[in-house]
Amino acid sequence: MYGVGMVMEPEMGEAVSAGPDRMHEAMEPWAASGGYFNFSDRPCDTDAIFPPEVCARLVEVKRKYDPGGRIFGNHAVSLDSAA
Repeated sequence: MYGVGMVMEPEMGEAVSAGPDRMHEAMEPWAASGGYFNFSDRPCDTDAIFPPEVCARLVEVKRKYDPGGRIFGNHAVSLDSAA
């Protein structure tokens, strides 16, 4: 599922931003586990998308190569909740 909206003037921003949320809520009964977030412009929880073993590996790589959190994107790997 993919939704998009175009903000033609500042007043439209909130309504266009709320549209995908409404669409997501409407489709929730048919949602599968996991997700595909390449097209997501909003930050999302990587723990909800990837299997636990993948999340553990991402945390391991992040701790080793980016402990200061200088590399980031829309879908950050959090070290806060990692053991």
